Formats: sequence, structure tokens, C-alpha cells
Amino acid sequence: MPDVGYIRPGGDASADDLANWATQLMASLEGSGHRTRIDVSAQSPCDQVAGEAALTAPVSMLFFFGHANEDALLDSAGKPLIDDSNLSMAAGKTIVSVACEAGLELGPKAVQAGVRAHLGWNVLLLWLAGARDSYGQAIVQPLSLFGHGSSVSEVADELRRTLNEIAHRYRTAWRENPNAKIAYYAAAAAAGQIAVDGDRHARPLSGGVLSTAAGWVRWRGPILARSTLKALRGGRR
Repeated sequence: MPDVGYIRPGGDASADDLANWATQLMASLEGSGHRTRIDVSAQSPCDQVAGEAALTAPVSMLFFFGHANEDALLDSAGKPLIDDSNLSMAAGKTIVSVACEAGLELGPKAVQAGVRAHLGWNVLLLWLAGARDSYGQAIVQPLSLFGHGSSVSEVADELRRTLNEIAHRYRTAWRENPNAKIAYYAAAAAAGQIAVDGDRHARPLSGGVLSTAAGWVRWRGPILARSTLKALRGGRR
């Protein structure tokens, strides 16, 4: 069964939430038979050497849970950890970036550097502090489908469904929860702004060699303007 790698820098409340979601995904994928070959965390420590060790590790998939900007995945100090200077080290892998705006420039650059596929978001990922468990489950559960042989496209579709469920939940709670309206818009944006670059038909953890549709595609929703929503967690450092 294909092995998996993780990078989860932590460093603040939002990044620690993301790191905890990575731990949940790790347990799920290990339960599906996919060994964790490398896990770069704040305890590693999460520096350039460890990050590049993850990029070059013999894994089919690499998951990043942390902060980002349009063209770089960041370490716990907010400095670039993965960008166009080292993306080629991950050639042939599928990368999932659970991070703000990594789908804007990093995803296309990753594919240009030889990465098989990249799944990320075009927008800031934002969630209410009190709802981190349900929001995290809306991300972890779809990503767990990779362990059962699902394709990048199928996982993206399931992410859209679960995040839309979160949005609908807040849409029906506007009168009871004063923060529900901004939480609704944040979840709806995350559902509609998933970006897939490269081979969207790739099944990186299928355990076999499967053919994919010819050609490479770039699929992404329209880019939304950024906003700062202080009632929510997530967003940039």
C-alpha cells in the first residue's frame, strides 16, 4: 500500500487546529493500511531541512496542514517552507494543502514543477473557534477517502458537499447565533473555492497502476476578494 507524508507546523491557535486535523487524518489513513512514512510537526522541528525531507520522501501523497499565502506553504514562524524553490523535489507526488489560498499560485506552480496533482483552496479558510471539530470533520472525512482509492476529483466533490453542509447549518441558525452569518459565508466560500491542478483523475493511494484521463486540467472556482473576519479562526498569520 502506498505510504503517506504529513507536514503540520502548528504555532498558533488556528495552525494547532489544523495540526490536530492532520492527526485525525493520519489515524484514518493508517487504518486503511497506508503507513505514515514521515510526519513533520512542531516537534520535528518543522524547518527547511525537515520540510525538504518530506518533499523527497518515498510517498505517493503529501498532506500539508498549516498557514500559506498564494505562492508558499509556511513554517510555524510564517516563513516560506515550500515554494517554487523546492517544489520540484516533490515531482510525481500528489499534494493536498489544507491552507489559505494555496490554490491560487502554489498549485499551478507545483504542477509545473512536476507534481502530479495539487488540491487546495483559492480563499482564506475560516471557522468559528467553537466549531473546529465539526469543521475539521468536514475536511478530514473527505480526505480519508483517498485511503479507499478515491480520485482527487472525487475527494474534491466530497469536500464541496461536506463544506456546503456546514454552510447550510449556519444558514438556518442566523437568529440563534450572531456569528452564524459570517460562518455561513466562510464555509460557502470554502466549498466553492476548491482548486485542483494537474491530474484530477489521479488515485494516489489506490495501490495499483490506474490509467487517468488524457491531459492535465486546471479546475478552480472564480477567485473571491479577501476579507478579514475577526470572529473566525483561520486565515493568514
